[in-house]
Amino acid sequence: MMHVLLIAQDILDYSVEYANAVAASARVTLIAPAGRFRAQAAFVDPVIDLQLVEWPRHRSFGNLRFLPASSDWPSARSRMSFIFSARVSSG
Repeated sequence: MMHVLLIAQDILDYSVEYANAVAASARVTLIAPAGRFRAQAAFVDPVIDLQLVEWPRHRSFGNLRFLPASSDWPSARSRMSFIFSARVSSG
């Protein structure tokens, strides 16, 4: 049986309906923001693996964990020299 992962950020009522419909023919894991989704959780089919998570905001410091370590990024000077040399050689 296929396993479907649904990530519901917005339009929560539609997400529940969609997850319930898909659950009729596949295993479903529904990941949704806990703060906005608790009221809808009662309408989720019990066969669905519902994962309520603390959803980070766009400007949250919690998002820093998704950025690579600074050693993985080329320095600003090397990025600028690459961009400059690409423009000069193509022009």
